[in-house]
Amino acid sequence: MTVSVTHDAPTLPSPVMQAQAMWQSSIVTEMLHVAADRGVFALLLDGPSTSSDLAAETSVHERSLHRLLRAMVGLGICGSSPRGWTLTPLGTAAARLAGPSAWALPTIPQLGRAVETGRPAMTFSHGGTLFEYFAEHPDEGAEFDARLAVINAAEPRAVTEAYAFAGVNRLVDVGGGNGAFLAEVLRSNPALHGVLFDLPRTVAHPSAELAQFARRCQITAGDFFEAVPAGADAYLLSHIVHDWPEPQAIAILTRVREAIAPSGRLLIVEMVMPSDDTPHPARMLDIVMLLLTGGEERTEDEYAELLARAGFRLERVIPTRSPVSVLEAVPV
Repeated sequence: MTVSVTHDAPTLPSPVMQAQAMWQSSIVTEMLHVAADRGVFALLLDGPSTSSDLAAETSVHERSLHRLLRAMVGLGICGSSPRGWTLTPLGTAAARLAGPSAWALPTIPQLGRAVETGRPAMTFSHGGTLFEYFAEHPDEGAEFDARLAVINAAEPRAVTEAYAFAGVNRLVDVGGGNGAFLAEVLRSNPALHGVLFDLPRTVAHPSAELAQFARRCQITAGDFFEAVPAGADAYLLSHIVHDWPEPQAIAILTRVREAIAPSGRLLIVEMVMPSDDTPHPARMLDIVMLLLTGGEERTEDEYAELLARAGFRLERVIPTRSPVSVLEAVPV
């Protein structure tokens, strides 16, 4: 006799339970902080370990640590093995990011004032925007840049796979930081010559990857609110436009419009906000911009309008396998 066994489909959490999980999200944040601050993440990055071994090495209460790790299993951060607790890929990423920097924490409770006034929350918590704060605290700015490099590490390859730089002889990476993105473009396009353009204190420390292409790369210091290198046939702005409110964003685009060759192309690498209710990481990133810079994420139509005000026409939007897209525009 054959016995048929029916497996019920997993039951999704009810709206009430989902809402409760949202209200408990601050607890999740604190759980991550505890695991990072007590050194638990660092130990698990080295390999599996038991609750007793972890507790002994971190001087915490074993049963309570066991409960913390057990809860993290439910979040997809940890798993178990015959050798003890392990980090999942999600847990490894969380461990390496190590949570928000201390300077950022006072900004989050000011979100309400940002919504009320339209001003960045950092102006209430720190007296200025993110960039003004980093100008006075360069070490924390460098830490923030390193964190972004981890978060955005997959983007350069995704962009070069999705966008053909055919016909581009000279590319200016405007606000290109340490040049890691430009290095990937140069690697993928052996005939292309690049210009890394950013503030003097930034381009003074180019990435090791960019150094490999010294013969095809020029490093130029300057301020993109004043001018950008002229005459190139392509200009790249990666995670630049979204950092700024509309007047400053238009000013940056206008400087590029003044410099670009008549047949040139402007390439904006950003997340594009869906115009419908589709879930997308741009929705939460937009709130981060409201907290820190006063910039914002935009829909395709909003980018088209912004570009038109600076003398460009949006030609197409090319998705990539990462959350960002390439918005290609031409001067008009």
